[in-house]
Amino acid sequence: MVPMKSPTDSWGGSTPASLRLSLALTKRSSMLADSWVRFLSEPSAIMDLYDSPPELNRCGLYYVHIDERACSVTLGFETSYLPARPHREWQAKDFNTFQFYLQFDAASQLYVTGWNAPAQKAVLMSGRDDGRLRFSACGPGSLIEFTAAQVGVTRTRTYLASAAP
Repeated sequence: MVPMKSPTDSWGGSTPASLRLSLALTKRSSMLADSWVRFLSEPSAIMDLYDSPPELNRCGLYYVHIDERACSVTLGFETSYLPARPHREWQAKDFNTFQFYLQFDAASQLYVTGWNAPAQKAVLMSGRDDGRLRFSACGPGSLIEFTAAQVGVTRTRTYLASAAP
């Protein structure tokens, strides 16, 4: 398991302790469904759609974009847990999947090891004493973790996914 960048560059590297933390996350119970929403720069981007937002642990994490120039990480999630109040333009077509992207700005201490096919992962988003966020997602053979100054929703959409695998 090798950090994406060395401890001396802008991402901040990682330590074996972070790997131990991530492995412990797989054994931890899932976070409250709406706890991640309180960390959003604009929680209304999700709360205007849902009475109770989807749990990140129950969403498929299918997209990861690491932008080293802007020190940001963008993650794409999808779920069949549909919005209670979908946007008007979404209602014009059938849909069974909701997709959203979270962009984490001023990301540092990035650590990635392995990456299996898109799937549900044990996800933890928490606040730190220094005001930054800690994000971690791990599953069998997959781990991504980092800290960030803030997180926002950059895109939401619905679509009709195939019923066949």
